[in-house]
Amino acid sequence: MPHTEEQPVYQTEEISNDLFSGNLSIEQALQRLRTRLLDLSTRNRLLSFRHPKGRSLQFVDQPNLNLVFTRLLDGKDILLKWIPDPPPLLYTNKRPDPKSHAESLGVDVETRFSPESCRSSANKHTPRLQALYYPADLDKMCRKIRSEARTIIEETGTNMLYLVFGFLEFYERDDVEKPALSPLIAVPVTLERVKIDPDTRTYIYALSYSGEDVHENQTLREKLSQDFALQLPELEEDDEPGDYFKKIEKAIENLISANLPLSATTPQGDDQCKQSQRSGEAA
Repeated sequence: MPHTEEQPVYQTEEISNDLFSGNLSIEQALQRLRTRLLDLSTRNRLLSFRHPKGRSLQFVDQPNLNLVFTRLLDGKDILLKWIPDPPPLLYTNKRPDPKSHAESLGVDVETRFSPESCRSSANKHTPRLQALYYPADLDKMCRKIRSEARTIIEETGTNMLYLVFGFLEFYERDDVEKPALSPLIAVPVTLERVKIDPDTRTYIYALSYSGEDVHENQTLREKLSQDFALQLPELEEDDEPGDYFKKIEKAIENLISANLPLSATTPQGDDQCKQSQRSGEAA
């Protein structure tokens, strides 16, 4: 697969001739400047994301992603669920790992969701998001994420907590064994305490939409365009995640049928709550 090892170098004269010729509007010129400043290497977490331990939550049990997305944007809170503590009689020394205990309770612990996770969102109750943590551990994790998110807002005035819907896996080169993992849709959220659960005596937490713009991955769009001639579809105002994933699948199918170089999997319906950095880290 063709691959450019280095980013193109633009000379000052070339930039001036292009951007300041008078042929572009101010908006178009600024957009081209932004594009040239993008880091399109896999050092950029927008292109090669790794779930940061202790700073993110991955959810399981095949939630209805369309419904979560729609309810959030409608102003509904999405509650987080823990794995119930196992009864002491079930273990002698160390309590079982929450993942194995969740499986014994019938929880689907796979983080890659099936197409059914994007089924119709009409006439459904607001879902909860299942985390693989026991109550006290989920409380601790949420306290940490919430505290860090608030600190960043106080210091910068910017919310950097997102719920991500879907990742695209792609191989940058033929000789790369591990695919890059790029987030697709990022909804800005806040993480708040709701109340104390009387049984576990830990806080119940919920995600709420912050009201800021929903983000697409512009860095991924530019990467796919430059390296693979793939135009990542736009997320339309009325699109749910399932609609957007289908458009991406179609674009990939068309590219492959045209014998153009791209090795990619269809978008993974994996959504997570994570703390992330804008412009160059994670969206």
